[in-house]
Amino acid sequence: MDFEQPKPDSKKYSDLISEINKGIIKVPKFQRDFVWSIDKTAKLLDSILKGYPIGTFILWQTDERINDIKNVGNLPLPRTPDGNKVQYVLDGQQRITSLFAAYCGAQIQKVGEKKVTDYKNIYVNLDVDISENDDQVISAEPIGEKYLSLNDVLNFSYGKAKELSDSFTEEELNLVNS
Repeated sequence: MDFEQPKPDSKKYSDLISEINKGIIKVPKFQRDFVWSIDKTAKLLDSILKGYPIGTFILWQTDERINDIKNVGNLPLPRTPDGNKVQYVLDGQQRITSLFAAYCGAQIQKVGEKKVTDYKNIYVNLDVDISENDDQVISAEPIGEKYLSLNDVLNFSYGKAKELSDSFTEEELNLVNS
């Protein structure tokens, strides 16, 4: 059997999401259930925006196939394509699931809860200048007078900018687009 030595690897947020969408990164069934609140997810995203460290993820890359989680809330996850190695999340499952749920705007009913948490309800506060203070920019509640849903920010397009041009200045829309 051929064993690879562990090695550090750096991934962008968008690459993590892409690899989950392609069925490359998987959460094994033996991991505990997803329990993070929407507020904790917003704080994680706020830390990423500000460039704070969010810890490491430990992924096990293998040809082996073990039982994995098949969906995140209302979003089914794809099978790993034949011939591809899979990367199982051994550490960082709550963070990776939070990032994916926020990016996709998933609706998740957590174990033991009756309510469904809608991860589209995370907001970006445009009133805060992140270079000048430590106020929370991304939050589970709208803060200030100028804010957008994180989902709108992550899926920003020319059409969305045109739709929002009555409510936001060109400078604010450029900030969102950057």
